[in-house]
Amino acid sequence: MILDITGTIIIPQNHQLVFEYFSNFANDKLWRKEVKATKVNSEKICVGTSITQYSFLSKKEPYYKSEFTCTEFAANKIMVCETNRGDQFWLKTTRQVTPLTENNTLITYRLQFDTAIVKHGLGFALPHFLVRIYTQQTMKQYLRVLKNSIAKENQHAGFITYPYYAGD
Repeated sequence: MILDITGTIIIPQNHQLVFEYFSNFANDKLWRKEVKATKVNSEKICVGTSITQYSFLSKKEPYYKSEFTCTEFAANKIMVCETNRGDQFWLKTTRQVTPLTENNTLITYRLQFDTAIVKHGLGFALPHFLVRIYTQQTMKQYLRVLKNSIAKENQHAGFITYPYYAGD
């Protein structure tokens, strides 16, 4: 079964700065607690860029490898990445920013994924409604952390920049 969850949050920053941070997978480990490391095959994201991300799913699967390809990219607007055909579990992520005012930006984060990954990670299936509730709550938490991370990085005048690589 495919789960499709979308979350939004308003960030009190310029949309270009928000997009730079939000579209940089190296920053994911700062706002998504399961992300352990990220590798990207190019200095700048564009259609066709390959991303490899290592994530903690559970004690049973502490370093799960996902490989994505950027399928849509418009600077300062949207980035869509989808797992490669060879990946065991399908996942698609959409990261979009919309300027509301000069210093207020709406972030829209959409996550679509095959819930069979939950059974893989835990060793047993959970009811889909529980996976949905957990994913929605986790996304809300991550978006709050993302908002705070962007504010901190802007205060310190330094985003993590390219080339993408995080971890060992």
